Amino acid sequence: MICCGRDHTLNLTRDGDVFTYGSGTFSAAGHGGSKEVISPMILKPLRDKRVIKIACGESHSIILTDKSDVYAWGRGFEGQLGLSKSIEVASTPQYIKTFYGKPIVQIEAGAYFSLAITKEGQLYGWGEAKMGQLGLGKQREIRTPMRIPVIDEESKQEHSVVSCSAGFGHTACITATGDLFTWGFNIYG
Repeated sequence: MICCGRDHTLNLTRDGDVFTYGSGTFSAAGHGGSKEVISPMILKPLRDKRVIKIACGESHSIILTDKSDVYAWGRGFEGQLGLSKSIEVASTPQYIKTFYGKPIVQIEAGAYFSLAITKEGQLYGWGEAKMGQLGLGKQREIRTPMRIPVIDEESKQEHSVVSCSAGFGHTACITATGDLFTWGFNIYG
């Protein structure tokens, strides 16, 4: 699997190793510090983990392991790392503690926000929210993962989410019943 941000790239091997390269700005490559990485280098802090999914935002990245753990690094000024209310840059992969005891099955990254789905079908989001892309109202940012209830307006029932996708300023998800929900920035509608 390959994933690209604005100036960095992640490669996931069959064996679950992550190689990264690109700009050192905001530590996007994840190797510590701000040094540019010219060719793919194994991400040493994840070497003892088996990674099954990777996702890149503009200058941040998140990964999912086979143990359902989520790690993030890079730029976090808008809260897209989900690590704490104060961490704005993580130079190497850091475990997102909010998900302790909540097995994650899918991750996605928008430009300045991140998404995760739990084994139970609950959707979580964090990061920039000013365009409504987190489905939690318009606010500047949400710095740690928050549950996003996906509710049918007619039945008022909450849906279990099976898949999601993150764009620049909008989100889409598919529920277990096959319904599509979207929210966020919409210049066409």
